[in-house]
Formats: sequence, structure tokens, C-alpha cells
Amino acid sequence: MRKLGSEDVLQLLVEGGHHVAGAFHRAGLVNRYVFHFAPAIAGGDNAPGIFSGDAVGDIADMWRGTISSVQQLDTDIEVVVEVRKEKP
Repeated sequence: MRKLGSEDVLQLLVEGGHHVAGAFHRAGLVNRYVFHFAPAIAGGDNAPGIFSGDAVGDIADMWRGTISSVQQLDTDIEVVVEVRKEKP
């Protein structure tokens, strides 16, 4: 990230699975999440979550963001969530 900053990169789009998303989330390197929801279900007991890592032990410790936009894209829904810098 420092190298990118030294090259004047101000924004970076990161796409990846739950390991990549979890690593960037835990490192505090995300300022916006863009989620896409489709009217389809795939899953099961072994399906990965959005982020890898340990589960939150207490509801008071849950991460919370602020929804900045919701729009329908064909049959899918896009939800943009901004990161809160402090707890509400």
C-alpha cells in the first residue's frame, strides 16, 4: 500500500474471495464496500462467508457501516456501504 501511495495511487479496487476481503477488512484498508445480491441461492454448511477470520463474539462488537446507495441492476441489487471511522 505504501508503494502504491508513493506512485500517487489514490484509489484501489480490490476484488477477491473471503480471504482477501477479510485481510483488507481486518487491516482497516477499506473505505467502501460494494455488495451485489442476486436472486439465487448457493451455500451450505461449508460455504464461505463474506470475510474469513474469527466470528464476532458479542453483538456490540459487530462492524457496522453506513448504506450510501442501493440500486437495482437488471435482476440484481447493488448496495454501497461506507466505512464508519468511529463507532456510533
